[in-house]
Amino acid sequence: MADAPGSAVKVCASCSKDVSKLPRTKDAKGRYLCQECLARLKQQPAAKPSAAKPAAKAAAAPAEADVLGKLLADTPGVELCPNCGGGMQVNSKICIRCGFNKETGKATKVQVELAPKEKGEKSAVGQGIAAAYIALADGPIGWLFAAGGALIGGIIGGGIYAYVMNSSGYEIFPIAVLVGFLAGGCGWLTVRWSASTSHGVIAAVIAVLCIFGGRYFAVSQHVEELVDQMTRNVRVEDEQIIAMVARDVHQDFSKQGKNYQWPEDSVPSEAFYQEEFPTPIWDEAVSRFEKMSEAAKAPKRQQAESELRAAIEEFKEHAADMAFTDSLNQTTTSRGVFRRRTSSAWVGYIRWAIAGLVVAFVVGSGFNNPFSD
Repeated sequence: MADAPGSAVKVCASCSKDVSKLPRTKDAKGRYLCQECLARLKQQPAAKPSAAKPAAKAAAAPAEADVLGKLLADTPGVELCPNCGGGMQVNSKICIRCGFNKETGKATKVQVELAPKEKGEKSAVGQGIAAAYIALADGPIGWLFAAGGALIGGIIGGGIYAYVMNSSGYEIFPIAVLVGFLAGGCGWLTVRWSASTSHGVIAAVIAVLCIFGGRYFAVSQHVEELVDQMTRNVRVEDEQIIAMVARDVHQDFSKQGKNYQWPEDSVPSEAFYQEEFPTPIWDEAVSRFEKMSEAAKAPKRQQAESELRAAIEEFKEHAADMAFTDSLNQTTTSRGVFRRRTSSAWVGYIRWAIAGLVVAFVVGSGFNNPFSD
C-alpha cells in the first residue's frame, strides 16, 4: 500500500520496526504491519471448526482494520494500544506510535528519530567535506594556508606600525604585540581546529618579519621624504662651480706636464669639493672663476646641478637601508630628529618584538601546548 512522500515515519504495529522503506500493509486506522509479521500471522493455524452447519447466506468480507486488529491481537507478546489501536509490546508503558502512557492514561508527544543509516546518508557529504578539510590542514597544504593567512594579518599589522610611526614621529613598541596577534589570528582562521605547533611557528616567523618590515617601511618613507625635499631644494654654491672649473684646470695642467699629488681616495673626474683637489689646481680654478662672466658660469652651474641631482638619486637607492640599520640604534622625536637610543631602550624594543613573536605563536597554534606531546 503506497503512501504520499514526506509522510511521518511508519512503524510496524507488531514488531515496532521502521517500515518507511519496506513493504507494508496499512489498515483504515493508519496502523502498519510489515510483510514479515503479516506472513507470520497468516501462517498461524486456524481454530478447528465445529460440526458442519447448513450453509448460510454469504456475509460481507471483514474490513481490513478488523483483519489487522485480529492479527495483532493474536500475536504473542503484542497487545493493542487503547488509544490508537496499534500494536505495542506487552511490557511497554508507552505506545511508540501515538505516545499513549498506559500508567497515566495520557498521550505525550512522540519524536521519532531517523535510523542511523538514514542519518549517515544525509550527513555523509558534510562529514566528507570536514574530513577532507582536516586532512589538508594537517599537511603541507595546511602550512601554506596558515602562512597565507598569517602574511595577510602581518601585513595589516605592519601597515599599522608604519602608519603610527610616520604620523606621530614616535615608535609605540606595544604595536608589535598587535602585529603578532593579527598574524597568529589570521593564520589560525585558515586551519581552525586543526591548528598545531607547526602553524604557530609559521605565524611567529611571519610576525617577526612583518614587525621589522613595518619599521623598515616607516623609515624608508621618512628618508624618501627627506631626499625628495633635498632634490626640490637643490642649490648650487660657488664651491661646486669652482670644482667644475678645477677639473678643466687639471686637464690643462696635465697637457702641460704639471702633475700634482691628489688627496687619498680622490678621483679627478669626480672631485666636487675643495678638499678633494690639490692646492695649486684649486687656487688656479678660483683665479679663473673670479674672471668669468655670469654667462660663462651658467654652463658650469648647470653641470654642477645635474651632478648633484644624480648623486642624490644614487644616495636615495641606498638611503633606506642605511637609515634603517642606523635607526636600530636611534629613536626619532616628533620633529623627525634622530636621538641616540640608550641600551635599555634597545633592550625594550627587542622585548616587545619577542612579545609579538610569542603572541603570534600562541594564537596561531590554537593555544596548543608545544610541550604536551
